[in-house]
Amino acid sequence: MQEAFETRNVSEELVDMYLSSCIKKTDMCKCERCKADIRAFALNSFPPHYVVTDFGEAMTKVLSLSVQFQADIITAIMKGIVIVRDNPRHPPEEIVK
Repeated sequence: MQEAFETRNVSEELVDMYLSSCIKKTDMCKCERCKADIRAFALNSFPPHYVVTDFGEAMTKVLSLSVQFQADIITAIMKGIVIVRDNPRHPPEEIVK
């Protein structure tokens, strides 16, 4: 029997880990569309980092815990917040606070 493998983008998981806390600290719209736009902006700032094995995922998680990598993720999210806040893709009356 052949073992099934799952491919996962660890960069995506790490952006998701910080996204909510970064958005909560701002006065911007908190609707699902704006959150998705910020997420997309941040993810486009990093190359995808796919892992397949448990070992690969564990090594990537260890590397992701570096202070610089965390700062890079948070910086990309905050840049996305500024861009989306200043250019929401919905009318001002639909802003969710």
